[in-house]
Amino acid sequence: MISFVRGELVEVIENVAIVDVGGIGYNVEVPMRTIDGLQSRIGEEIRLFTYLNVREDAMKLCGFSTREELSMFKMLIGTSGVGPKAGLALLSTMTPEELSLAIVSEDDKTIAKTPGIAAKTAQKIIVELKSKVGKMTFSSDSESAAVLSAIGGEASGSDARADAIAGLVALGFSNTQAVTCVRKVEYTPDMTSDDVLKQALKFLSAL
Repeated sequence: MISFVRGELVEVIENVAIVDVGGIGYNVEVPMRTIDGLQSRIGEEIRLFTYLNVREDAMKLCGFSTREELSMFKMLIGTSGVGPKAGLALLSTMTPEELSLAIVSEDDKTIAKTPGIAAKTAQKIIVELKSKVGKMTFSSDSESAAVLSAIGGEASGSDARADAIAGLVALGFSNTQAVTCVRKVEYTPDMTSDDVLKQALKFLSAL
């Protein structure tokens, strides 16, 4: 119904961005990750992709800085037992790509770290969304595809990133942690899996 709102950011209160659109102030609930980026933009024009949640007793406008976040939010609230509050909470702690990686790798422990998300809910999200998130596209398409392929065991045998991910998991790191940090490595084709693993460990130590 409302695809996006664009206007002056008037105020930020907790997880709500108040946007002036043509003289009308819209309360838009956004993930805390988005709030962090909006704090310094008071008085500027912003655009948020939105989802209008309608209930018998209330209407809630949820906003996101990217289409990927909005798409992930819609999939999350389409999962039984996951409402807008839980969807916003998940996207407050993880990016859409990080959440996709956790789902594809069946890393329910990482998902359940989100406040308010129980282990059973995390497992349900994985079961219901695993086949869907692999079809999502992200702003860094080629890199995302390579990482998702590595998780699925479809990466080229010559790609050291796949071996590095497996090595990190063997060391006790979760699939999500391993893949997220391997993504940050400035990879070149001449790198060995040991080279990638050593670089990834530097990022893991900062988690």
